[in-house]
Amino acid sequence: MNYLETRAYHYNLEPFLIAQDAPKKRGDSRLMIINNEKP
Repeated sequence: MNYLETRAYHYNLEPFLIAQDAPKKRGDSRLMIINNEKP
């Protein structure tokens, strides 16, 4: 995948990852990375 495809893939997964991770690990580094990637 190229850069744009990779970002589109992560944007599509973002709600799923947040729903999965937020209850278990608040402040998870992966969540912080996803949130900081938004333009």
